[in-house]
This record gives sequence, C-alpha cells and structure tokens, in this order.
Amino acid sequence: QPEFWVLSPFRDLPVQDVIPASAHLHERLHRVRYQWWLDPKPTLEQVAGRAAAGPQALVIVNTTADAARLHSHLEAVRDAGRPVLHLSTRMAAAHRRAALGEITRLLAARQPVAVVSTQLVEAGVDLDFPLVLRAFAPAESLQQAGGRANRNGRLPEGLVIVFDAADAGRGAALVYGAALG
Repeated sequence: QPEFWVLSPFRDLPVQDVIPASAHLHERLHRVRYQWWLDPKPTLEQVAGRAAAGPQALVIVNTTADAARLHSHLEAVRDAGRPVLHLSTRMAAAHRRAALGEITRLLAARQPVAVVSTQLVEAGVDLDFPLVLRAFAPAESLQQAGGRANRNGRLPEGLVIVFDAADAGRGAALVYGAALG
C-alpha cells in the first residue's frame, strides 16, 4: 500500500512529522518477537506441549471447541501444581471475571500458570505473559495477541508463536475468510 502522502491529491502538501526522528522510539518500545510455526503444521497436542514447557503461557485459539481440546491436552502434560485455566465466551460473565482474577493474581505473584482462551482476551483484557501462542488469524488479531506478551515490558522480549494446527477447526477460515490450507 502506498504512503498516504505520495498519492497525487496530497503529493505537494507540506508534511510535518508529529514525532520527528522516531526511530529511537521503535527500539525502546520493542517488546515482543514473533515466530511462525506453520510448516510442518503442529497438532494441538504439540502446541500444548510447547505451552507447558514455560512457566507462564497463554494460548489463543479461534474456536471454543479447539479451546476445550487444547485445555484437555494441557491438563494431560502439565506439571503438578501448575494450574491450567480456560477463558471463553461460553463462560458466564461472573465465571470469566473470577478466572481473570485468578490469572491476574498468579501472574502478579509470578506463579506458574497456563491459560487457554478464545480471542476474547485480545481486547480490553490486561494480561502480561512471557509466552503467547496464537492460532493463525488475521493480522489485527495477531497484533492484539502480541499485546498480551510482555505487556508491561518486564522482560527484554516476550515471544508470540503463531501456529496453524493440523487438527484444529477452521473457525478462522469461516469467520475471517482466511486461506488456511
């Protein structure tokens, strides 16, 4: 997509940057790194294994059915004493609030926790994980997921792993019109 100011109606207008010489801000505000896990496609069980490998992880999937399956896989591979919590729009509002409260408490105490969620955590939810795994989705969803990794800048860099699980539902293809395979 061309820059706005190179389009003919705007080409000769004077342009003044709102923040001149902003390159240093990009470096200072760098909080996350993205990794792609698309080829070969992992299974949901492998995604669960990757999430279980770290002390705190958030996994965001596109469907409630995938969230339920991934939660089961995570429960099977988790270490004793490491809670695996679930968030989805199928939960009652009070139950979601309680789960978010527990997640926030565990994160603040730097306790181990793994969370499986649908995309409801992508906007308006203040969570800060060192590792976020996000099922393939449109760019804006991937960016929102990135906002849950190293949100408060406590780490040199958070990690967001974008995956396309071979055995996941195709909710994104239907909802977003994405070509997933």
